[in-house]
Amino acid sequence: MRKRLIPALLAGLLLIFAAAALALTSPASAAPAATIQDAAQALRDDPVYVDPGARDQLSAADEKALENKITDADKPVFVAVLPDTPAFPEEGGDYEDFEPGMVIRHWPGRTLSEADNTWLTLLTMNQHPLHFDQHYGAGAEYGKVLVNSGITLCLVGGMTVQALSARAVANLGWDRVRLKTPVFVGDTLYATSRILDKRLSRSRPGQGIITVETTGTKSTGETVIVFERSFMVRCRELPGPPTERTRKEATTAVEGAPPA
Repeated sequence: MRKRLIPALLAGLLLIFAAAALALTSPASAAPAATIQDAAQALRDDPVYVDPGARDQLSAADEKALENKITDADKPVFVAVLPDTPAFPEEGGDYEDFEPGMVIRHWPGRTLSEADNTWLTLLTMNQHPLHFDQHYGAGAEYGKVLVNSGITLCLVGGMTVQALSARAVANLGWDRVRLKTPVFVGDTLYATSRILDKRLSRSRPGQGIITVETTGTKSTGETVIVFERSFMVRCRELPGPPTERTRKEATTAVEGAPPA
């Protein structure tokens, strides 16, 4: 019995190996894989997926054209839609890509869980019981636990990175942070940004500073947070020769001071 079983097992193994070899040499597997650099360049050149939350800013013709691209694409690429612009790839940008007045609706949003609130509150050593003690929260003004506002700022700010500052040289700071409405566990937040200003750096040739205003809203439409943020990006085009004014600014810059 054992002598008859061993040849049968060997034959079965040979069939398995033959099938695996055939699969590896099939046309679908034989196609060369693109490098990461090739894929990234392709996505920059031809964004194919429109943020569903921003479709209402597209004309019917633009939407149809982008839908055709989606149908023909192998995989989706997230883009945000800007006024008067068919599509803007959500991968950050250079100085020349930003113009005051641009509005970017970021995607996707995020639903806050109890674990998010409790862990991040205690991780950052915020010990106010209103953020993690349900019994305490039940007796407080809103009758339940509140989400730590620091988490709200970080979360809404993080939503903007892919579209705005994914290629930034440095984050320079936040300003005018205003909390509008309390956030509770289970709320879903979204972010929208508007470009407020852009200028070339006075102390770093070839770089510029972008200032944006970001608004965080609940899925119900309530605004929860508004803040301004400035970050430094590279210029694709190098600045021309320095003028007398830029020479004076450069000589008066303080050595080691933050970018200006």
